[in-house]
Parts: sequence; C-alpha cells; structure tokens
Amino acid sequence: MASGFSTRELRNLLTALDDGRRSARVNCSAVMQDKLDQIDRAIATLRKRRRALALRLDGPDRSRSNR
Repeated sequence: MASGFSTRELRNLLTALDDGRRSARVNCSAVMQDKLDQIDRAIATLRKRRRALALRLDGPDRSRSNR
C-alpha cells in the first residue's frame, strides 16, 4: 500500500503471483510499471502546481519588497 496500490490492486497482484504462471508474472510487471508511470505523472503535476503557487506567492510586487 505504501507504493500507492489500492487494496483491490494488491489483492489482484497477489492472486496473480500465487498462481505461479509465467504469464501472470509478466502481467504483474506490467501492472507495477503502469503504477510507477502513474506516480511519475502525479509527481510532475504536483511540481507544476507547486511552481505555479510559488510564482504566485513570489509575484512581482512581493519579490521586490522582500529583496
């Protein structure tokens, strides 16, 4: 769960791993890669939001008075 998987996603992954089939393991790898990609997109979105907020906070009027 610390990796960002829901309990449903974890249950599906564990079921596939318990099956022991090679195809299930490949699918698990794909699911984990998809989750990693999703996390990377979320990080990129949060970075953009943070930059936008920081720029708003340090706007032209404020940045001159703080320096």
